Amino acid sequence: MRTAPTIWMALLIVLNATVSATSSAQTIEDVQRNFAATKARFTSIQATLLTHATRTSDANTTTGLPKNSEWNSTANWAVTRDKITMRGSIGVGIGQPQPAHPKTSCYIKNGEVVTSVIEDLSNKDEPQVITITRSKKGTMNPLDCGYTLQGTWYVDVLAANKFTIVGTEKNDNFGQLTVLEGTLSDGNKAKLFVAPEFGNIVVRSELLWNAGKDQSTFVVREVIQRNGICVPVSSVHIWTRVGAAAAAPVEIREWILKDISVGNVKDSVFQLPKLLPWATIKNDMEGTFSVVELNGKHTIIGY
Repeated sequence: MRTAPTIWMALLIVLNATVSATSSAQTIEDVQRNFAATKARFTSIQATLLTHATRTSDANTTTGLPKNSEWNSTANWAVTRDKITMRGSIGVGIGQPQPAHPKTSCYIKNGEVVTSVIEDLSNKDEPQVITITRSKKGTMNPLDCGYTLQGTWYVDVLAANKFTIVGTEKNDNFGQLTVLEGTLSDGNKAKLFVAPEFGNIVVRSELLWNAGKDQSTFVVREVIQRNGICVPVSSVHIWTRVGAAAAAPVEIREWILKDISVGNVKDSVFQLPKLLPWATIKNDMEGTFSVVELNGKHTIIGY
């Protein structure tokens, strides 16, 4: 993969493209109908997800995140219209010592409920740790490059918020784009670049948050078409501290999809691993803490 500075410089050209002020042939109602058709057409995607992430020194001074950190991870990733799962080893920073017993993570989002399981498959004496929470806005995954905004499908984003078409933009990779701007219910501002020639997916979205001090930009770099679905095989998320003297990325996260299968993901992919004795379960939805006993029974031991 390319280094972070190279990616940043290359994307500056894309992100600073001029939007034509000429009116689009589409209306906002057309875009809404197209988004609805895109969601209805979507079935499922399963792939190997390769992630490469870099945090800059700016992250250290503004957020407390590790300074100049970089890491890779690999996971089995699958999505439907309302479910997401990622399973794989927990990533370790590049140049950092590898643990003797690397832990694996299983993340499953089913509607608004998120369940995660952390376990060490090589050490049976270390119990599994299960957490059940409500889905948090801002949790990222590759579907945010093309189909969703902070996990919400674009047809639902437009239904709940006021957007207007502000122009069009010619893109070398995705043709004529329709450009939308809107303010979300939480006050954050969003700008969407829709590609009618590619299944009406959003090939770039820009979200201003933290009172306009931060920007999240999701960019689709490459797609393939499988079974009538555009799959974002290469994409990137850039978090920028725009309020800084010189706007620079705090984090760049690249996603690459390989071994892609479309339309035939089995329900078993979204099932939890078998819970073993002495696994602990922290259920934030119910406010309980429980343990799995030898007979498989879940016993609440705290609130």
